[in-house]
Amino acid sequence: MNAAAIDQIATACLEFFFVVVMSVGYYFLFKVGCDTLLEMRAQCTAMRRPQVIVDDDHDRLPEVDVVVRNVSQGAARDVSFELSASIESSEGFVVSELPHFKYGMDFLAPGGEISCH
Repeated sequence: MNAAAIDQIATACLEFFFVVVMSVGYYFLFKVGCDTLLEMRAQCTAMRRPQVIVDDDHDRLPEVDVVVRNVSQGAARDVSFELSASIESSEGFVVSELPHFKYGMDFLAPGGEISCH
């Protein structure tokens, strides 16, 4: 074998080695990009997830109102309530027997609230 043939074989081997190294690099770059995209999607979904709270409103003392609020930026659908005890007003009215507590709500808009006296 002459020097030119050895040079051609060495060049082909080096080119193949660089192609393999570049392919592995692109694979890991693609994998990191996919992982980042999945993480961003999960974070976006978590931010849109509705958060509904039941709160008390003391604006009209001595009466205290029970308020159901959607404090998130996403719409709340199929909201149901599980209360550990019944909510009763000072006049004896059972607030927890209202339809939205008893049967739930189909929809509550972002930032929406329902107040019960």
